[in-house]
Amino acid sequence: MNLNQVARLMAGFAGFFTLAQLPPLVMAFARDTQSAATSSTGFVVSIAVGFVVAGLLWFIGKRDSSKVFRKETIAVAGLSWFLAGTLGAIPFYVTGILGSPIDAFFEAMSGLTTCGATVLGEPNIRIEDVDASLLLWRSMLQWIGGIGIVLVFVALLPAMGVTAKNLLSSESVGVPTESYQPRAIEKARHVAIIYIGMTALCSLLLVLVGGFGWFDAVCHAFTAMATGGYSTRSSIQSFESLPGEIVLIVFMFAAGASLAVIATHFRTGYKCFG
Repeated sequence: MNLNQVARLMAGFAGFFTLAQLPPLVMAFARDTQSAATSSTGFVVSIAVGFVVAGLLWFIGKRDSSKVFRKETIAVAGLSWFLAGTLGAIPFYVTGILGSPIDAFFEAMSGLTTCGATVLGEPNIRIEDVDASLLLWRSMLQWIGGIGIVLVFVALLPAMGVTAKNLLSSESVGVPTESYQPRAIEKARHVAIIYIGMTALCSLLLVLVGGFGWFDAVCHAFTAMATGGYSTRSSIQSFESLPGEIVLIVFMFAAGASLAVIATHFRTGYKCFG
């Protein structure tokens, strides 16, 4: 196995997850509260660690331009989950909302794998008492995990020079590679566009129909599309919005379908009833 190539590709994952923390960091800076100040410190530390890790990995593999084979892509697909979970857990641990690094890693990995299990609540802090920026990051972890971090990487960071079909075939992300090998990156981008579009529509409907505020709507749209279940409150019932629950059910059902098939229909102009 070419470990230098693995390091080069892992640098891209580290860079992506570092940059992904910028929206919650901006939110933390924009809010003038003590919890927001603590959260901003957590994200600053996490981003700094992420850039250092990405830089070290890139330095290790930058001079290796050999071809990437299946062993390397399988290693990247597996290690990327561990790396993402570790980087994603840093804000939870540094801010102190989860005092145990194991709890912080569990919360981040549960989000990325869209399991929906959480350690927030007794004896830890209640979800309602967590700063909004951390709740946004928590929802974003599920949203990223819902589409598949390998698919996100292929769609947004193709400049790394890896053969996209090898990465996609190393993790089941709903993009068939047998018949679309020459267009794997294009296919991944189409799936990402559908995923983002459905998320935006779900957010809008939660505001207009469900009576949610924009923050709660966006966070719940993220987790509904991931079919994960994270919420900004201990229970969705606390919103007392039947229309909102119906919207979430519809989009969770739609998100459970094959986005690759939906993207193919849009791309080819296929008419379901034509």
